[in-house]
Parts: sequence; structure tokens; C-alpha cells
Amino acid sequence: MLYCFRNTQDTFKMINYRHVFLLFLGISLWSCPLFGNAGESPATVSFPIAMRVDLDYYINTGCYLKCQGKKHDMRYNDMLLEDEETATILKPLIRAIINDDFGTAKNLAWKASPADKQKHEELVQAWMGSCRNMFLNSKMAGSNFDFFNVIGKFYIGDRMLFACEVKKHGLELTESQPFSLYFKKIEQDHIVWDVNSPPATISLVNETLRQRAKSPSQFLLKEGLATTYEIPIPGTLSGRKVYLQFDRGKKYDFRLLTDKADSSEEVLCFYQKKFHAARDGRREDIAEMYTNRSCERFLDWLETGNKSYLDWYFQDLGNSERYVRFVINAEPLFVILSQRGPVKTLIPEYVIRDQADGKLKLTNFYIRGFLEKLLEDIEFLKVFNEFVLQ
Repeated sequence: MLYCFRNTQDTFKMINYRHVFLLFLGISLWSCPLFGNAGESPATVSFPIAMRVDLDYYINTGCYLKCQGKKHDMRYNDMLLEDEETATILKPLIRAIINDDFGTAKNLAWKASPADKQKHEELVQAWMGSCRNMFLNSKMAGSNFDFFNVIGKFYIGDRMLFACEVKKHGLELTESQPFSLYFKKIEQDHIVWDVNSPPATISLVNETLRQRAKSPSQFLLKEGLATTYEIPIPGTLSGRKVYLQFDRGKKYDFRLLTDKADSSEEVLCFYQKKFHAARDGRREDIAEMYTNRSCERFLDWLETGNKSYLDWYFQDLGNSERYVRFVINAEPLFVILSQRGPVKTLIPEYVIRDQADGKLKLTNFYIRGFLEKLLEDIEFLKVFNEFVLQ
């Protein structure tokens, strides 16, 4: 399970003068160039993006999320000695959680809505409860942090994220548990801890951390990775930018109803069958193109959906001209981006190579994970169009 935090304007009320000095030092570090002098390029880390298929299993796509930061994989106590931001920003929160100090934790937490005091306190209590259970199960108390690691410190837009984990050990914890704590600078000189829902970029990082704990060799964080395509993600453009990365893709100007796909274009040939089936009235054939659960959902939709809407949908699918503009090849994931006639908005759809039989299949029918939410965001699609298709 992953946990997400920040800290608040009331920080100074609950820490001593030494901590005040260190906190201002941390703030000045925040505003400095990352990991080095101003003339140096900032260090970057790329997180392999995990995609959940049919709310069932995860695949490691060929896409990455690139951000500024550094991978440490270091024991927490060692990290405190090496990194000022860990000592000044992370340590007070960890100490409050371990000591079950609700007052301090509440003062550290950012109140997104000043008027909603009850919700704010409930969120703080929920996060503290989850973290304390994990910490106590691994016998973390006092200065005993033997099994507490800091995976890395990363910068995502206007946020600083500490990726951590409690390492598996003995009978107490049979599987490593990753969690993330993230902070944000608000106004001029306040660093806050967030107990609210994270943005999609941080959710994707959290998902990678979970899968990394289960399959470390499959979800490796890569430092300094450069790829062919790097698309800046809206919502991070005013801070330290985060990028969607992938190496392979191809532009098209392909009419799905009237053009003939070359036999060498495996994904295009497969995807075109959906539109030909709609044109010919073979609705169940489209269902068979999906992964198992999506197929079931599609067939249920055909049976229980509004008949007038279904008729309009399939008539539109089988008669309105649609153009494929780009295919992201992130084997085993392929993202097909198309446009309807004169409408410029890109429409993403997802095809995977099924791990069971090696065949291409449409997937996630009316299912949206964190990757889909990112790729279907209107602002992201505008940036994609500008950087890739123009």
C-alpha cells in the first residue's frame, strides 16, 4: 500500500529553534538547482509505467515517466546524515507518525480547504493509522529504523516526493511495502504535507513502486534515460517538468473505413477490423476483439444498453470517417490515437499483446486506470499534438 503526505504553514509552531533553522535551510535547498551547481544538468530518473489490464493484472509498458531526482536505495538513518532535505522535511513527519503525535501531524498537514476542519483531521488520522500499522508491524520505534529505506527523492511539478519502503523481514513483514510521502511549497516560504488525493503523475509513480516491490527485476528505475519521444505533462509545466517517454511510434494519415492497411502493419490491420465490423453490423465480432473482462463488459453493454444510443454509436463508428494519426509502440502496449473527421481532438484507444496467447486485443473497455487518465486528458492531448504531430 502507498501513502502520500506533505506539511503546513503551522510548521513553526511545533518545532524548536534548531528545526526552524534547518527548515529554512531546506527551503533554500528547494529553490536551488537540483543536485549540483547551476551549470550542471539536473539528474533525472525514469519510472517504468505499469498498466492494469481489465482490473486484473499489470503489464510493464514500454513507456516511462521522467522526472528530476535521484535514486538512493539507502537506509533511512543513513539518508538523514547525507541529505539535508530528508532531515529537515521528512524527519519531523516520520517522528510524529511513530510517536502517534496527532497534533504535530495535523500542523504539518496542508489544509486544502480552510473551512473544512473535520475532513482535514479525518484525512490526517487515516494516513497516520495506515502508516503506524505498517511501522509497528515492522517494529519501527524510537531510533530503530533498520528496515526502513529511502528509495529516492524526486521532483514532480511543484512537489517533492520521498519514495520509501519498509523492507520485508522475518515473519513480521513477508513482502516489502513501498509508500510515498510528498510535499509542496506554497506561497513564498511554506512547505506543506498533502493528505489529499495525489495528481495522476504521482499516482503513476506509486503504481510503479508497488509493482517494483513485487517484481524488482521487471520494474527498474532508470537514471538519465533518453528516449526518442519525450512529451511534457501539463500540470508540471510551471515547476520541474515531468515527461512521458517512449522510444517507438509512427505517424499516420490513415482512413480506417476506406484505406487498406499494409499486411506489415500488424496493429493497424487489427484495429481496422473494429470499424469494418461496425460498418457491417457485426457488433459481437467487436466484443471478441477485447481481452476477457472487457469482452464481457462489451457484451453486457450490447444487451442492457439504451437501444437508441447503441444504434447511433455503431452507425457513427461504421460510417463516420476516422483517421489514425499516431500509434505509440510500447510493446506489449500500443496506444492508437485517431481523429474523427474535421474534429482535431485526439482519441486514444488501447491494444495489448495478450500474455496468454500472444495475440493483439483491445482492452479496458470503460475502464480507466492512471495511465489512461493521463493519456485522455484534453490538455495532455493538446501538448502531444503540438510536440509530435505538428
